[in-house]
Amino acid sequence: LLSYADAGDFDAVRSYLEQFRQTSAARTPLCYCDNSAVNAVAVYYLDRARRAGAEISARLELPEALPVPDAELTVLFGNLLENAAEALERQTDGRRFLNLTARADGMLVLTLDNSFSGSVRETDGALLSSKRDGFGLGTASVKSMVKMRGGVAQFEPKDGAFRASVLLPLEIRRADP
Repeated sequence: LLSYADAGDFDAVRSYLEQFRQTSAARTPLCYCDNSAVNAVAVYYLDRARRAGAEISARLELPEALPVPDAELTVLFGNLLENAAEALERQTDGRRFLNLTARADGMLVLTLDNSFSGSVRETDGALLSSKRDGFGLGTASVKSMVKMRGGVAQFEPKDGAFRASVLLPLEIRRADP
């Protein structure tokens, strides 16, 4: 879409969006919340999880505007949802599910639970990547962004489910890196 827009080919942008709407309208809500950045990420990754066979539950009570830049919101939601969708795509047995809740009322409270197969590898409390050698970049990015804003992010694998929890103060208050 960005390439079409940069080239000024708005007919191609409209055509792409219409094709997307037609193919996804029957199975994917196009509005999970009023915040457009979070909603765009949620629509994409929740549809991906649904195509992987997951039962989806999503309740996002987020206003149109939050005192967090859209780029940071997409890092937060995008990394967590991408990891969940990839885990669901790799899952080999059992019930597939993804439960996402988020609300904002002085604090952004986000919880994401998803099923997965296999095990989660950790070293000194840091998650190791399941895609490559070394640490996972997605969870590290989330932890870093949340810490910079004075919040807390926790990741807990337990009994074939993975839980990501984030508490993020919504007032402008940055912690020391």
